[in-house]
Amino acid sequence: ETLGQCCEEMRRPVNGVVGSSDVLLEHDPTPAQREMVDVIRRNTQTLLGLINNAVDFSPAALKKSRS
Repeated sequence: ETLGQCCEEMRRPVNGVVGSSDVLLEHDPTPAQREMVDVIRRNTQTLLGLINNAVDFSPAALKKSRS
């Protein structure tokens, strides 16, 4: 359960970064800026995937799936 709570706490700022990158793309970035935002988005999506996997394999999630 603690791992799940920790992951929830990590998701919030990561989702904030994703939202901020969306806003940046709305303001006609230069090609170089767009490339940097794309890197940010790819990395935050990867991080969210890792966080989600950690939640999926947390003891509480495993216990629920076995019930």
